[in-house]
Amino acid sequence: MAVKKFALKARAMTIDEFSAYLEESEKAEAEVKNQTRRVFRLAQWVLKNVYKVDVHEAEGITPGTLFDILVRTQRMSEQSQLEELKN
Repeated sequence: MAVKKFALKARAMTIDEFSAYLEESEKAEAEVKNQTRRVFRLAQWVLKNVYKVDVHEAEGITPGTLFDILVRTQRMSEQSQLEELKN
């Protein structure tokens, strides 16, 4: 498998992506007892399903970067856009 350089800009999930993420989160909660492994699984899911990047093909990505992508994407997805929509 070829390793690729990647650059991405964090963004909010769409409604469909967020719905699928919640389903995956519930599955992970039921299947994976270790919290770090569960978060790692969800971070990989977000990278693959939201950003269309396979973690094994991303050059130089570290677990910390993967976790940061997850946190930023979650935060942006859960943030209200009401103020932005008023303007």
